[in-house]
Parts: sequence; C-alpha cells; structure tokens
Amino acid sequence: MALTPERKAELHAEIDALLAQFEPPPPKPKPAVAVVASEGRVIRDADVVVSPRDPNAENGKPRTVSVRAETVQINMAVAESQYWQGLRDREADRRQRRMLDPCGLGIWGGFDDE
Repeated sequence: MALTPERKAELHAEIDALLAQFEPPPPKPKPAVAVVASEGRVIRDADVVVSPRDPNAENGKPRTVSVRAETVQINMAVAESQYWQGLRDREADRRQRRMLDPCGLGIWGGFDDE
C-alpha cells in the first residue's frame, strides 16, 4: 500500500501534535540576585527589573522582581555525615557488583573499578 502525500502530511501533523505535549516548559526568568550592601553588610533588599527580551516577559514589557536577602547556613555535622554515608554506600555497591561477578568478567562494572 503506497503512502500518498496527503496521508504523509496528516501523519506528520499527528506526530508533531503528539511531540508538542512533551516539550519542556519555557525557562523561568533569572533575575540578578542583588541586595544593596555597604562594606560587606546588607543594608536592604533590592528590586530587579527583568529584561523585556526575556522569553517569559509578558508581551515584551519589563517587570520588576523583588529579591530578598536570605541567609544560608550549612550544618557541617550533617553534611559530613552525608559525605561519609555516600562513601560507605558506594563501597557497598562496589562489593555487591564484585559478588555478582566472581569470575571478574566485568559484567557488572569495569575491571578497574577498585
């Protein structure tokens, strides 16, 4: 059965419609993170104008995004605990792969995975 040009165009349209469902959403605007500071101390938060060329700008109109100063504190005890747990997990995974491949064929991992 031959594919007519009309049917081919219909199939292409259907495929394009299906693929359009899976397109990722446009990226969110990324305003410059800014605060007003003097001598390394934050004085106040800043309002930043998003460029009208931003793909998410409404009809090319500039808009203002409020940026608020946030303090990030790292709990070093928890971070270190997570680091060492990750090392233990990787070592356990490596041992498991070695047990699954007792002849050293490299099926479950590389030969140099020591």
